[in-house]
Amino acid sequence: MRKLAERTATSTGEIAAMIGRIQEESRAAVAGMEASVARVRDGVRLAGEAGASIEHIRDSAGGVTQAVDSIGLTLKEQASAARDIAARVEHVSQGTEELAAGAKQTAAAASELAQVAMTMEQLAGCFRLASPAHCPAGGDCGA
Repeated sequence: MRKLAERTATSTGEIAAMIGRIQEESRAAVAGMEASVARVRDGVRLAGEAGASIEHIRDSAGGVTQAVDSIGLTLKEQASAARDIAARVEHVSQGTEELAAGAKQTAAAASELAQVAMTMEQLAGCFRLASPAHCPAGGDCGA
């Protein structure tokens, strides 16, 4: 009976040791699970932050796209205005050339008119007009 009691006591001690190890391993497993749950929570939080950041980036990219479109439209308008200005400058240039040609023609005509006037003056100088003092009968030259 003693042997039975000894074996029972030994078996009970072994069982108690096994239960202790199982409890320790269970506590370690629970602690590991709690740590995993905390890491999962952190991962979920980080994923939410990443999603918010991606949404912010997407919104910012949309703003940049709108700004680029606006700049493109403005550049097209400026190019059109530059072409219009160039055409107007060309028109003014043509008008200036025509005005210069007209001024040359006017100067040539004025020079020719001055030449004709000088010739007429020289021709008129060939004629002598009698002054009233040279006319007989008291200054009446036959009028």
